[in-house]
Amino acid sequence: MLSSICSDSITLLSIDPGINHLGLCIARLKLPDYKFISSEAITFHAKEKYLNKETVEKFSMSQAKIDYMSQNVLSVLYKEKPVTVIAESPFYNHLRPAAFMPLVELLYQLKQVVRVFHNVNFVTYPPSIIKKAVGASAICKKDEVKIYVNKLKEKMRLSSDWNTLDEHSIDALAAMYTHVQKAFK
Repeated sequence: MLSSICSDSITLLSIDPGINHLGLCIARLKLPDYKFISSEAITFHAKEKYLNKETVEKFSMSQAKIDYMSQNVLSVLYKEKPVTVIAESPFYNHLRPAAFMPLVELLYQLKQVVRVFHNVNFVTYPPSIIKKAVGASAICKKDEVKIYVNKLKEKMRLSSDWNTLDEHSIDALAAMYTHVQKAFK
């Protein structure tokens, strides 16, 4: 991962939240013009072998996954020391209504994790805003977002191998780009 904040740059963290797959992007921006120095993206996968069995038994599989994802984000926060955490806000999908509540719970827990770091901002953007910010239609599918983010990878100075990125890490890159465009332009 990238090094933490220094006097001539800032570090940002963006998240595509999900209890099964959580995309994450770390970016460093040069001050004072907020141009990308570097960015990288990864996805955490909540496989059963990684989950706390006691949490699964006493609470639920969903809670164990939320805890696992939160711990991964916490580790990145300690290592990278971002000034802002950006997340895609959860949305209600009528085709998968049961997925909404765990996303809300995950986002709430992530906010609590970020609160430990008193000088870190937490910002969310709806998926439609993120899609439009990268140049896609507000109602497009994941494949279209991937095409548009691919066009931005040089501007974002992406160090991750594009061919290894999945839809979750690509969505985290899109959330990062959205924040940089909205907050610093």
